[in-house]
Amino acid sequence: QIFEMAEERDMYVLLFLLNCADFNNWQTDGWNGNPYNAAHGGPLDRPEQFVTDPAARALLQRRLNYIINRWGYSPRLLAWEWWNEVNLAPFTDETLIPWLQEMTAYLWAHDVNRHLVTNSYAISDTSPTWILPEMEIIQKHEYAHQEATTTKDLAERAAADLKTLVGSAPPKPALLGEFGYGTEGYGNDVDRTGIHLHNGIWATTFVGYAGSGMYWFWDVYIEVYRAWHHFR
Repeated sequence: QIFEMAEERDMYVLLFLLNCADFNNWQTDGWNGNPYNAAHGGPLDRPEQFVTDPAARALLQRRLNYIINRWGYSPRLLAWEWWNEVNLAPFTDETLIPWLQEMTAYLWAHDVNRHLVTNSYAISDTSPTWILPEMEIIQKHEYAHQEATTTKDLAERAAADLKTLVGSAPPKPALLGEFGYGTEGYGNDVDRTGIHLHNGIWATTFVGYAGSGMYWFWDVYIEVYRAWHHFR
């Protein structure tokens, strides 16, 4: 239904395949309920083994077969996104890089429509993974109150942020795939008028990102404060 809605509205989907919260317990107790966990009959004693264990890779490839065949038909699929905020999962770059190379090769071999591939990181500007040819779109997620700067307005620092990000890799399109002022978003917002939302959308567009910044809290922020008009 989502792909049909995207077709009707001339929109594109970034379909992420794996979520960091399923491989730690501090966000949603995800690892404790993860089917890869040996406690549930899975092959892994620890979540960090997910990117190194042959059995886990084989199981994931079976799942990828289904996902590619089920949704890979759609011209509204912009890209496969391997991980939502992979740096919040317990993997090192040294173990993640060969995993990304192997799994992306498998993805490309089976995706007859050869969609783009990306990944996403929380807050982090740079990663050695962006150098990989397998990573075709660079992405970051950010929340202003977590940035180590006094400049919280994206209108002031979006250009510098993008320069740092794209300077770490060969020329590739970059997206601010998720942003917000804070991560609370439940009525305690510093800005209730949508200024940060407005500036984030426009600043990213004009400094050279491949698209406008994508605001996260549509439900507890944009809808609550009726800030949809900024998109118009």
